[in-house]
Amino acid sequence: MTTSTPFQLQKHTKMEMANYIISILRANLNTVLSWGIHDIFGYENGLEFKVQGFKFTGWVSITYNEGTDLFDLSFQNKKGVEKIEGVYVDGLVDLIDRHVEYTGASYKNDVDNWLRTL
Repeated sequence: MTTSTPFQLQKHTKMEMANYIISILRANLNTVLSWGIHDIFGYENGLEFKVQGFKFTGWVSITYNEGTDLFDLSFQNKKGVEKIEGVYVDGLVDLIDRHVEYTGASYKNDVDNWLRTL
């Protein structure tokens, strides 16, 4: 595994997929930063990072499945592991956001309340 500053990984051929996933995350930077993303690690077929959102705090793993040409997600914290398989690239960030941060209709109020605590 390689660790680095947020949204940067060392250039290795094996890290090509991790860098590709980072490019997907960068395209949705405001959403991704709302997760409190940190401790980013790349591996041969994916990326793993910690989040601290309204709904989920823990590790998120994104793994590219070459056989299906889709992504598999894993959300792990003290409560256990939840796996979601077969995620299309265009739904990756939205699916993670719904699991980690977005609380639905009350999201704006949740953010406003959180900002008042600062």
